[in-house]
Amino acid sequence: MITSPNPDTSKKAQRRPNLSVTSQNVRGFSAATSIEKRDELAHSMKKHNVDVACLQETWSFEDEDVIIHGHLFILHGGPSRRGGVGLVLSPRAIKAWERAGQPDPIKSGNIAGRERSIAIELHYLDSAAQVVKYFVVSSYAPWCNGNFSDGDYSEYLLNLEEKILQRCPADAIPIIGIDANASIGDVISDDYGETIQHPCDVAGKFGVRQQSERSEPFTNFLSENGLCS
Repeated sequence: MITSPNPDTSKKAQRRPNLSVTSQNVRGFSAATSIEKRDELAHSMKKHNVDVACLQETWSFEDEDVIIHGHLFILHGGPSRRGGVGLVLSPRAIKAWERAGQPDPIKSGNIAGRERSIAIELHYLDSAAQVVKYFVVSSYAPWCNGNFSDGDYSEYLLNLEEKILQRCPADAIPIIGIDANASIGDVISDDYGETIQHPCDVAGKFGVRQQSERSEPFTNFLSENGLCS
């Protein structure tokens, strides 16, 4: 999960509502093959009080909006079998979307042969009934294999920045659920909780410790856009 660093300890920041967001590569979520999977996700979100679920590899053949058990499924797909992304809004998140004016989701289109990113703006209310804006993104990066080149990965990151993140309002908090197909490492601490290593300045302590060959371009992307994992 990716977001912006938040050192703000002001009273306004402390009033922000708790927002539960999950992200998962679902490996198939089309209406033709995954009715049970959709039902299960809606029930699981309700059980665990999840506001928004970010989905990657939905394998959806077209864009689709559907309500299942009170949850709004917004899917961005195309003709490719291995692609597609989506967002699932809980009833609470649907109200936040309506409060934002029901803006159309922002969609990436086809990048490196797949539909790879979708975003939506949500307006929640804090404990003082003031609006807190969130910009939630689900995104799926090209694999690191012979099917996709470093150029495809660069094209994907550029599209995510220019077509998606630049549409994020200046006063909104970005939250990105992403299958980045890259491992950037984490912050390592000793037994006393003291930090002893910083593999990169955008990594938190809950990531995968090793770094992959695509860690450098992805780390640079996070740093340039003021984001952290």
